[in-house]
Amino acid sequence: MTIGYVTGAIFLDFGAAWEGDNFKGATSKDGDPRLEDIKSSFGFGIRANLGIFVLRYDLAWKTDYNTVAHHPEYYFSLGTDF
Repeated sequence: MTIGYVTGAIFLDFGAAWEGDNFKGATSKDGDPRLEDIKSSFGFGIRANLGIFVLRYDLAWKTDYNTVAHHPEYYFSLGTDF
């Protein structure tokens, strides 16, 4: 079996879900802006096209744009890229 088409990816993700009127996207506390109900992460990974599907391995750090997580989350998945 040959693994071809190995590529890299860098990404920035953010999103939110809420119900009702209590959504607070971001705030500024003591002059430091940060996200509240919006969640965000950034990272990098590798992709290997195996023909039928894409093998993906990513490292991602959570952030609120004021602080960054000390340790990354590791993600392994099979699927397609859009």
